[in-house]
Amino acid sequence: YEARRGSERRVWPLDYDRLLRSGFGNGGTLQVFPDIGRTGFREAIEQGLPTLRSEIVLNREALEDAHRQVDAGVEIEIVSGHWRFRNGTREFKYWEEKGRLPLDHAMCSVKQWFYHIHRSEPEVQMRSWPP
Repeated sequence: YEARRGSERRVWPLDYDRLLRSGFGNGGTLQVFPDIGRTGFREAIEQGLPTLRSEIVLNREALEDAHRQVDAGVEIEIVSGHWRFRNGTREFKYWEEKGRLPLDHAMCSVKQWFYHIHRSEPEVQMRSWPP
């Protein structure tokens, strides 16, 4: 277990095999991914998990390389489906207008919960309801 405090912009380790096998519900696109410079990958994060899975398969080597760079301490650009990282969303504009955008160190409990499900041992699967 590793504490999840600090910047919400941080790229946490992702188990891509697990993500491809079982996903982690709608929380998959809320996570912070390394920006590998591919438009198709960026669009897939906004479109949802089925499209994201195909892009992960196509770009797996680049994603793994980007994670190795992060582990080595290199700061890289990020991409996420979470509204706090996408200034064109309705939610971002609302909170910006109110002057209450979350700071980078302000945790998003939903994003974190989905991440903990993703990294749990033994593996936990999320099923959608209704089936």
